[in-house]
Amino acid sequence: MRYLIDANLPHRFAIWHSVKYEFVPDTTWSDSQIWAYAMERRQTIITKDADFADRVVRAGTPPKVIRLCIGNMRRNQLWLLLEKIRPSVLEASEQPGVRLTLVFTDRIETY
Repeated sequence: MRYLIDANLPHRFAIWHSVKYEFVPDTTWSDSQIWAYAMERRQTIITKDADFADRVVRAGTPPKVIRLCIGNMRRNQLWLLLEKIRPSVLEASEQPGVRLTLVFTDRIETY
């Protein structure tokens, strides 16, 4: 799997600095441009933006979306949370038929 990190997430996290992860190349891109870019490259979008979750439900086609439904938190808190749950989130999102993975501080839901 390859992942596209939305512009609304911190870029400095070491967990995203590998060939599996790419940041949105242009922070001025619209959601439609990000969607098309991820679809063309078969990437899963990782975002906090609810619009992508709505879109994946409507579109019913790739790309997949991992939406972080965690509200605002300090960068350090976000880092600790992601470090703890990342393997479970990625495993859940890679299951056959899963198009949308919602990540909360206390659970993971897939659709």
